[in-house]
Amino acid sequence: MSVKFQRGALIQPDKAHAPLWNAAHQLALDVHRTTKTFPENERPYLVLELRQCAREIPMQILKHQQFDTRYEQNYMLNYALQRTEELAYNLFLARDLAYLSGRLAQSLISNCQILHKDLTRFKSTQS
Repeated sequence: MSVKFQRGALIQPDKAHAPLWNAAHQLALDVHRTTKTFPENERPYLVLELRQCAREIPMQILKHQQFDTRYEQNYMLNYALQRTEELAYNLFLARDLAYLSGRLAQSLISNCQILHKDLTRFKSTQS
Protein backbone atom coordinates (compact mmCIF):
# COMPACT_ATOMS: atom_id res chain seq x y z
CA MET A 1 0.00 0.00 0.00
CA SER A 2 1.28 3.43 -0.94
CA VAL A 3 1.77 6.17 1.59
CA LYS A 4 -0.50 9.09 0.68
CA PHE A 5 0.36 12.71 1.42
CA GLN A 6 -0.91 14.10 4.67
CA ARG A 7 -0.13 17.66 5.62
CA GLY A 8 2.72 17.66 8.11
CA ALA A 9 3.45 13.94 7.67
CA LEU A 10 6.78 12.65 6.44
CA ILE A 11 6.47 10.85 3.14
CA GLN A 12 8.54 7.70 2.82
CA PRO A 13 8.89 5.38 -0.15
CA ASP A 14 6.91 2.16 -0.20
CA LYS A 15 8.62 -1.17 -0.98
CA ALA A 16 8.24 -0.80 -4.75
CA HIS A 17 9.79 2.67 -4.76
CA ALA A 18 12.42 2.24 -2.02
CA PRO A 19 15.34 1.00 -4.17
CA LEU A 20 14.88 3.81 -6.70
CA TRP A 21 14.40 6.42 -4.00
CA ASN A 22 17.46 5.24 -2.05
CA ALA A 23 19.66 5.46 -5.17
CA ALA A 24 18.27 8.90 -6.07
CA HIS A 25 18.67 10.17 -2.51
CA GLN A 26 22.28 8.98 -2.35
CA LEU A 27 22.98 10.69 -5.67
CA ALA A 28 21.46 13.92 -4.32
CA LEU A 29 23.68 13.71 -1.23
CA ASP A 30 26.77 13.07 -3.37
CA VAL A 31 25.99 16.01 -5.65
CA HIS A 32 25.38 18.32 -2.71
CA ARG A 33 28.66 17.35 -1.04
CA THR A 34 30.60 17.61 -4.30
CA THR A 35 29.34 21.07 -5.20
CA LYS A 36 30.53 22.56 -1.89
CA THR A 37 33.97 22.97 -3.47
CA PHE A 38 32.76 24.80 -6.60
CA PRO A 39 33.79 28.43 -7.09
CA GLU A 40 31.65 31.03 -5.35
CA ASN A 41 30.65 32.64 -8.64
CA GLU A 42 28.99 29.36 -9.72
CA ARG A 43 26.72 29.12 -6.65
CA PRO A 44 23.75 30.97 -8.19
CA TYR A 45 24.10 29.11 -11.50
CA LEU A 46 25.69 25.71 -11.94
CA VAL A 47 25.67 24.72 -8.26
CA LEU A 48 22.01 25.65 -7.92
CA GLU A 49 21.06 23.75 -11.07
CA LEU A 50 23.00 20.63 -10.06
CA ARG A 51 21.46 20.59 -6.61
CA GLN A 52 17.93 21.23 -7.87
CA CYS A 53 18.16 18.46 -10.46
CA ALA A 54 19.54 16.02 -7.91
CA ARG A 55 16.97 16.96 -5.27
CA GLU A 56 13.97 16.73 -7.58
CA ILE A 57 14.63 13.14 -8.70
CA PRO A 58 13.86 11.47 -5.33
CA MET A 59 10.98 13.91 -4.81
CA GLN A 60 9.37 12.84 -8.08
CA ILE A 61 9.75 9.19 -7.10
CA LEU A 62 7.90 9.91 -3.86
CA LYS A 63 5.22 11.88 -5.71
CA HIS A 64 4.75 8.97 -8.12
CA GLN A 65 3.45 6.75 -5.35
CA GLN A 66 0.95 9.40 -4.20
CA PHE A 67 -1.10 9.53 -7.38
CA ASP A 68 -3.71 7.09 -8.55
CA THR A 69 -4.02 7.92 -12.25
CA ARG A 70 -1.57 6.59 -14.83
CA TYR A 71 -1.33 10.06 -16.38
CA GLU A 72 -0.12 11.62 -13.13
CA GLN A 73 2.19 8.71 -12.34
CA ASN A 74 3.74 8.82 -15.82
CA TYR A 75 4.19 12.57 -15.52
CA MET A 76 6.15 12.15 -12.28
CA LEU A 77 8.41 9.43 -13.69
CA ASN A 78 8.96 11.34 -16.93
CA TYR A 79 9.96 14.40 -14.94
CA ALA A 80 12.38 12.33 -12.84
CA LEU A 81 13.88 10.92 -16.06
CA GLN A 82 14.21 14.40 -17.51
CA ARG A 83 15.94 15.72 -14.39
CA THR A 84 18.33 12.73 -14.44
CA GLU A 85 19.36 13.65 -17.99
CA GLU A 86 19.77 17.31 -17.03
CA LEU A 87 21.87 16.34 -14.03
CA ALA A 88 24.15 14.17 -16.18
CA TYR A 89 24.68 17.01 -18.67
CA ASN A 90 25.45 19.53 -15.92
CA LEU A 91 27.95 17.09 -14.44
CA PHE A 92 29.62 16.84 -17.88
CA LEU A 93 29.72 20.63 -17.97
CA ALA A 94 31.22 20.83 -14.47
CA ARG A 95 33.88 18.33 -15.49
CA ASP A 96 34.72 20.25 -18.66
CA LEU A 97 34.95 23.48 -16.66
CA ALA A 98 37.45 21.67 -14.38
CA TYR A 99 35.22 21.94 -11.30
CA LEU A 100 35.16 18.14 -11.00
CA SER A 101 37.95 15.65 -11.49
CA GLY A 102 37.46 13.21 -14.32
CA ARG A 103 37.14 10.25 -11.97
CA LEU A 104 34.58 11.91 -9.67
CA ALA A 105 32.58 13.25 -12.59
CA GLN A 106 32.54 9.83 -14.25
CA SER A 107 31.35 8.19 -11.04
CA LEU A 108 28.47 10.66 -10.63
CA ILE A 109 27.53 10.50 -14.31
CA SER A 110 27.60 6.71 -14.18
CA ASN A 111 25.27 6.78 -11.18
CA CYS A 112 22.93 9.07 -13.16
CA GLN A 113 22.95 6.66 -16.08
CA ILE A 114 22.23 3.67 -13.84
CA LEU A 115 19.41 5.54 -12.13
CA HIS A 116 17.99 6.57 -15.50
CA LYS A 117 18.04 2.95 -16.66
CA ASP A 118 16.38 1.79 -13.43
CA LEU A 119 13.69 4.50 -13.68
CA THR A 120 13.01 3.51 -17.30
CA ARG A 121 12.74 -0.15 -16.32
CA PHE A 122 10.43 0.71 -13.41
CA LYS A 123 8.27 2.85 -15.65
CA SER A 124 7.88 0.00 -18.15
CA THR A 125 6.52 -2.25 -15.40
CA GLN A 126 3.93 0.37 -14.47
CA SER A 127 2.19 0.50 -17.85
